[in-house]
Amino acid sequence: MNRTVLSSTLNTSIDPQCGVCSARFSQPATGRPQVYCSRACRQAAYRARQTVKHALAESTRLRDSLYAIRLEFDAASRHLAATLAVRDSVAPDAPRQDLGGGWETEVAMSAQQLRLLADRIHETVNDHSQIAYRYRSAGRVLRTGTELTRS
Repeated sequence: MNRTVLSSTLNTSIDPQCGVCSARFSQPATGRPQVYCSRACRQAAYRARQTVKHALAESTRLRDSLYAIRLEFDAASRHLAATLAVRDSVAPDAPRQDLGGGWETEVAMSAQQLRLLADRIHETVNDHSQIAYRYRSAGRVLRTGTELTRS
């Protein structure tokens, strides 16, 4: 039995499953083995791989952004704590000469900065959640792990 006959016999005995929709399809007798049952499934797999690639890059960017915001938040909270500590360091029985010693304004500004940073954290986490959803959706299209490595 020659090699071509053996190859075509093997191809027809077990029909492969599509890498996207899991439909069974028959392999052609010659040429490169197909992975997908149709051009539509091949295009869906390509788009899913692109989505995965972009989602990973965007996720990395958002994690870096979140780390930078965390550092800003830490600095702002330390500043607020230091401002309050200075205010509290005055002896309780010392006469209070000034009603508006300036610390109130500084505490209010620090609190406003912390609020803005908390809003940025919230937005970043929401963006990351949306990207994670797209990543999981693309993973459902690419049902095998080997498809994720092809680009």
